[in-house]
Amino acid sequence: MFKKIAQKLFGGKASRPSPAGFFLNVRCDRCGEEFHLFVNTATDLIQNFKDDGTVTYSLKKEILGGQCRNLMQVQIEFDPAKKVLSRKIENGEFMED
Repeated sequence: MFKKIAQKLFGGKASRPSPAGFFLNVRCDRCGEEFHLFVNTATDLIQNFKDDGTVTYSLKKEILGGQCRNLMQVQIEFDPAKKVLSRKIENGEFMED
């Protein structure tokens, strides 16, 4: 009985949404240490509101190496559909899959 009441109050089975995103693969240009970071496009992106009413997105991420303590800075710009427009990195390089 309690199970039926709980289902009515809170819905059916709780399904865990799968995060939408991509892996950001970078390499330190000083020591070669590699990083494989998951970027969740639903929670990690910054909204940028334009004067014409559109919304674009950006990502700014700092990555600190563990071997040589080199600070890498990543900036990625996205269109309203969250597709990559441009990207740049300081003190590191992007690794292609």
